Amino acid sequence: MRRTKDDSEKTRETILDAAVKKFCQKGVAITTLSEIAKEAGVTRGAIYWHFKNKMDIFDALHERMHNTLEELIVERINESDVDPMERVQEVCVSVLKKFASDPMKMQSIKLFWVQTDYSTEWALFQEKHQERVDSARNLLLEYFKQAHAHNKLPPDTDPEIISLSVRCYLKGIMLEYAREPDLFDMEECAPAMIEHFFRGLV
Repeated sequence: MRRTKDDSEKTRETILDAAVKKFCQKGVAITTLSEIAKEAGVTRGAIYWHFKNKMDIFDALHERMHNTLEELIVERINESDVDPMERVQEVCVSVLKKFASDPMKMQSIKLFWVQTDYSTEWALFQEKHQERVDSARNLLLEYFKQAHAHNKLPPDTDPEIISLSVRCYLKGIMLEYAREPDLFDMEECAPAMIEHFFRGLV
């Protein structure tokens, strides 16, 4: 039973990987389920076993991307023996390295942050996707609330503004890397980029 479940999850991930690749190549509207099935090496029936339709795949890709992000943010949020500012810096570095090391995650960034136009047929997903974005942002905000409460930030610092600034900075780095991965070595540069940014905060 365990083996069957593992195989099923692996097939689902293969379908999602194939879908994000085809979506980025051709666009979501033009890509067909047959093309996704061919890319994934599965039948259309296998796709329908896991997903209702192409829109369901599109939404599942967004969920997968944000689940990864939230897992990385939550991972150290409740540790009490480390400076909250040190923790959030480490989380930011982990986010950059994790996404940069996974081509499918970088494809997802391009798909949702660059290519998707929510004013078209995908408008019905805009609210749901924004809720996921807000959820990740609120988790990140918790680090800065803790840092402020422990006097690790200047008294007049607004945790909301700091959280928004960090989110924009991370998004900018990931977008630049997604567009031009040869521009810099993320594994090497991420710690320094985050350190320089946070040095200005404190």
